[in-house]
Amino acid sequence: MNGHVSPEVAEAVERSHGMDAVSVAGRLADATTRAREAGLVALEAGDAALALRAIDVEVRTLGVLSNMGVEREIDADIALKARHIAHAAIRLVRDDPAQADPLAAELDRMYSGDMAADIRDIADEVRDRIPEIEN
Repeated sequence: MNGHVSPEVAEAVERSHGMDAVSVAGRLADATTRAREAGLVALEAGDAALALRAIDVEVRTLGVLSNMGVEREIDADIALKARHIAHAAIRLVRDDPAQADPLAAELDRMYSGDMAADIRDIADEVRDRIPEIEN
């Protein structure tokens, strides 16, 4: 893979490694969509047996999602995207601690100070590890 993969492949690989509820729900939602698409292709090809198997997979994955409390596939997708955004924010702050201030200020403005405090803590940890550069 020489380090060059599409964003879609990178996201699929990252998603396939997680066993937390958000990752599992995202993977199940993907499986549900693929099963639905496979069923439609099978119907168009006249393969009723394959279409029925695809419908069975879709129904079972929807049942698991429902048991997890996911009422709509889009909810699983939104939760997974929110997690990716959170990870991106953490990476951004770790790479450039100065980014913590505007991000934390926005979190303070929009939500509780808990998330903002977490971002500031990450930035402080990075700042403590990096010696000041004297001019």
